[in-house]
Amino acid sequence: MTCTLPRELTHCYSLIFTGEAAQKNKNYLRAALCFEECRMLAEKALIHNPIFAYALYRTARKEAQMLIYLDAQKRAFRMLRKLLSK
Repeated sequence: MTCTLPRELTHCYSLIFTGEAAQKNKNYLRAALCFEECRMLAEKALIHNPIFAYALYRTARKEAQMLIYLDAQKRAFRMLRKLLSK
């Protein structure tokens, strides 16, 4: 028996793949924005479905990497600290 994935999860994964493609093309700002949107979506949906935990962890790590690369270390640290406090 198969079940369909939540629409938010497929949108989140499409944002991850879009962000990774932007990262490969050296479009770091777009990649950071894609990862941020997916992280925020996964944070909201994690309450209802624990399947979003992996997407949340993966995008938070990638978003922090992009922010550090864009010389926004303080923002990356605040985002990770806020995420760990939850």
